Amino acid sequence: MYRVCIRIFFGLICLALASEAQAQIRKAFIVGIGEYEELTDLRKTVGDADGYSDVFQNDLGFLVTRVEGGQKRRDFIAAFDSFVSSINPGDEVAFVFSGHGWSNGSENYLALSDTPLGVSQAVLVAETVALERMVMARLRAQEPKLIFAIIDACRDEKYGSLTKGGSLEKGITRISANDGELILYSAGAGQTSLDRLSDLDPSPYSVFTRALLPRLSDATRPLATIADETRAEVRDLANKASHIQNPAMMLGIDLSFCLALSCSDSRLQYIDADTDLWLRVTRTSRTFASCQGYHMYLTKFPVGVGQYSARAQELLHSPPCAEPLLAQPSVSLGAPAILDANAPGALSPAPLIGSDPKSLPDFSLFRECGLCPDMVVLPSGNSVMGSPVNEDGHHSDEGPLVTTGFNEAFAVGRFEVTWDQWNACVAAGSCKNGGLQSEGSDEGWGLENRPVINVSWFDAKAYADWVSLETGGAYRLLTEDEWEYAARANSMTAYWWGPSIGLNRANCNGCNSLWDNIRTAPTGMFRPNKFGLYDMNGNVWEWVENCYSLDLNMNDEQCIGRVVRGGSWASQPESVRSANRDWNVPEYSGSTIGFRLARTL
Repeated sequence: MYRVCIRIFFGLICLALASEAQAQIRKAFIVGIGEYEELTDLRKTVGDADGYSDVFQNDLGFLVTRVEGGQKRRDFIAAFDSFVSSINPGDEVAFVFSGHGWSNGSENYLALSDTPLGVSQAVLVAETVALERMVMARLRAQEPKLIFAIIDACRDEKYGSLTKGGSLEKGITRISANDGELILYSAGAGQTSLDRLSDLDPSPYSVFTRALLPRLSDATRPLATIADETRAEVRDLANKASHIQNPAMMLGIDLSFCLALSCSDSRLQYIDADTDLWLRVTRTSRTFASCQGYHMYLTKFPVGVGQYSARAQELLHSPPCAEPLLAQPSVSLGAPAILDANAPGALSPAPLIGSDPKSLPDFSLFRECGLCPDMVVLPSGNSVMGSPVNEDGHHSDEGPLVTTGFNEAFAVGRFEVTWDQWNACVAAGSCKNGGLQSEGSDEGWGLENRPVINVSWFDAKAYADWVSLETGGAYRLLTEDEWEYAARANSMTAYWWGPSIGLNRANCNGCNSLWDNIRTAPTGMFRPNKFGLYDMNGNVWEWVENCYSLDLNMNDEQCIGRVVRGGSWASQPESVRSANRDWNVPEYSGSTIGFRLARTL
């Protein structure tokens, strides 16, 4: 029997190690629910909890509170209340849950022994325990030095019948990593986890737990190493049973961190291709507190194969993913369809295709071929690049503040490059199209005037080269200083519209739009900045030309990756600030990254 599991190997690590000489009390709360009044009983969950209790108490030195047997929701809450009240700031805390669970697409829920069957989702929410709101939030509020949790909340393939109509999707909902967190799911989003390899399987543990426990018992081994080796073994074991199961890892701790005072070799002993790519992407000078949200990793590996496959695939058929029909912006050069009633009117009338852009006044629109991007002429001028240290969300790589100057006007794409424009290049044979769930994938969100996604830096460069050949113009990616000049539009605040994110100004995880943390929005759905440019903040990250550097001195000798700017639909508001910088390896392609073009005049 298969079961879908939320097994989250979750570590919140305080990186300030100066006080490590002061002993912390280690406490663990471990629950295993195998018997259910109405749901299917689970064979391995109690064994899993027994194994974790032994390892945490005898190998890792935790004081273990073991919640036994068929706990009802009220019993669980009472026991957990008592446990939380015993936590003091600076303690090291573990939380383990093994049993049934479910997701409504935005929160994961733990099912206790009295969880009802065949009820509405509203009743189910009330009768189960919200992982983020009722467990993790309460633990964090006690300010422990460490939260280390393994959350194994599982449902079998028939678990859709839990609600009326059996509408629940299998799989789990991703939660973003906070500062110092390591999150490990026993399976990727939408996958089923193996309870056992066969009916004759003698192990007391599930496939995931049997791979994790022996490694976890060695406190000197780095948690990142343990997690990655566990993922590799689970994948191999499942493959032998003709099953796909790829545990997903969200890493927010130092690669060398372990639960002992002295750690063994911090190098990962096993790194597969997608994990290697993800680690290189996220290994910057900033902490993961600044990265939560926009490092919700969406890889080029398809759903069912890559451990960071698109969460949106799971959300498409779950609330609030049902997107109401909106007026779509026109592909013509007239006034765009927008949601903000206070938006300015259209820019100056667009010249006919074929007009010489060099002769156009500032802020004029032009387009040089039928499906070429609409371009806006930006004036020469000066701008500040970077952010002051007191700006909310400031990172060290956004300084020192520098003044940039542009002696010549240049043109910038009015919108991010769209699927219509990209597919014209594909049809001409100059851009690749890998189809759905690979390079060129629209993730099922729609094509036409949505921004193209799942394109690498090399893909973006190929598109610019094609437009240049088609038009005879010098099209290219923006440089990083050009991008910030264009995004700021003469502003000095965190966003071009002001110091705070506001309401419905952009598409991000917390921007209060219809698409927040769900999918891309069609281009042109929000008010443009003072230069007449749309979606410079949010919607998709945009590839730019530059190599990433650790600060704005731009003097790093090695090119560790290419810069992306602007944040995405999955980014926290601080990441869509005009000064925010991030990077990725140039071969990466994912559903949060697109691009726009510049043209030298």
